Amino acid sequence: MDDLDTDPTLQKAMALALMRQALEWLEAAEEDKAAAHLREAVDAVLKRAPQMDRAAAS
Repeated sequence: MDDLDTDPTLQKAMALALMRQALEWLEAAEEDKAAAHLREAVDAVLKRAPQMDRAAAS
């Protein structure tokens, strides 16, 4: 976990993974408004991270 504490790219990747998992749960719970906000947050992270391979982040 040391790399996770110091590597911004790894931190963003982990955050995206957790956000996507939360998005699945929100959609399953039919929390459409919250899911839409989280989807926008995921998009914002991806737009700010051009160095990340977006295909790998999906």
